Amino acid sequence: MVALPLSGQADKNDPIATAPAFRDCDSTTAYTYCLRVQETIARPVTEVWPLVNRISNMPHFFPDFSYESTGSLRFAADQTYTVTYLPANATGIYQILEIVPERRMVGKQLSGPLRKFKYDHQFRPAAITTQTISDETVYYTLPYGLLGRIANFFIVKRRLKKVLLNAHKRLKDMAESLD
Repeated sequence: MVALPLSGQADKNDPIATAPAFRDCDSTTAYTYCLRVQETIARPVTEVWPLVNRISNMPHFFPDFSYESTGSLRFAADQTYTVTYLPANATGIYQILEIVPERRMVGKQLSGPLRKFKYDHQFRPAAITTQTISDETVYYTLPYGLLGRIANFFIVKRRLKKVLLNAHKRLKDMAESLD
């Protein structure tokens, strides 16, 4: 975790103090990988949650993806939605498994380019109650056994890390720019 200055506020000009950080996480299954990213946002959970829970905001956080949903404008339990990775025109169908407003969103891939994909995005107040800790864990399994492991090492893990880091940075920027 990034240490804050004694004032209790991170220096917005310090890229180390404001950057999302990857945390340790373990997969319980062979050939399944885990990434976990954590970010402190200088806004309360009540202001951060509505940004994440709006489907229309997803392209802002993930600009290389398009989102379509037949449900409401906000994510809801059991809702399915389609995500297309635009550079490769690869499409996946995802389902929200659990929603706990202002606390947690869990979803998984029903079909798509990965063998398995599940995310668990949690939100909690920081020690400074006007801040939020955004903590997301992603589990994924690639097809093709050994070839999938090689692809993960050289391409997939780096790409997913970049996507997650950018999404969390964009969430932080959007939330902290609220009036």
